[in-house]
Amino acid sequence: ESDEDRGVRELMDLFLPGMPLCGLGGSSTESERRSLCRRLLRKNACSVVPCVPRLKHALNWRAKHDALFSERRFAVAGDYRVIGADLDRRPVLYTCMKNQLLPYSQFR
Repeated sequence: ESDEDRGVRELMDLFLPGMPLCGLGGSSTESERRSLCRRLLRKNACSVVPCVPRLKHALNWRAKHDALFSERRFAVAGDYRVIGADLDRRPVLYTCMKNQLLPYSQFR
């Protein structure tokens, strides 16, 4: 068993009943939680200890914004503008995607 697999198992055990992360994560599935654990472990050199508070924070955020994941409900905050034409007279569009620049609370 690799260090990463062992770390994933340790983190996933924290989701068991009576453990600190039980019930967190909104509608996230086991495979989504497992994938998040794996990403956190890779980021933290397979060290479980710094992953736990980050995992808890990510799961709390996900539960708070569960509609984004379960219902795919969000407000599009961007627009396209025709700003001219290229040499073949095709329209050239300017794309503004505020969602990528603003915090979630400002584009709802």
